Amino acid sequence: MDLIIPTELNISATSTKTWNTPNQEVIVLEEKPIEVNLLEQKIVSLLKYEKWRQGNLIQTELQRLPLTWYGVYEFNLLLEKIGYQEITISADYKYLNTPTEAGQMITYEAKKTTS
Repeated sequence: MDLIIPTELNISATSTKTWNTPNQEVIVLEEKPIEVNLLEQKIVSLLKYEKWRQGNLIQTELQRLPLTWYGVYEFNLLLEKIGYQEITISADYKYLNTPTEAGQMITYEAKKTTS
């Protein structure tokens, strides 16, 4: 399982990404944080998807996306509490590479023994 810890929580920042589809359409994703609660480790974003064809907007969808995150040690304790053992933590998809800074992709591997 991958664990992502947000590093940029600016409520006034909007990000935009675009993708070209094989059938000559463009998908635009605009993400805007609308709530940030650092104490509760929660962020709510408003996502707006647009589909464009030949310069014309043909479809729009809105999504409210609530996210909650865990810290590295907090997630490790959670896994242990629910019975996982042999927990390994790796950074940036390099096995047993210990995470050292915010923004790295953190991957957990764990085994749960059955009784």
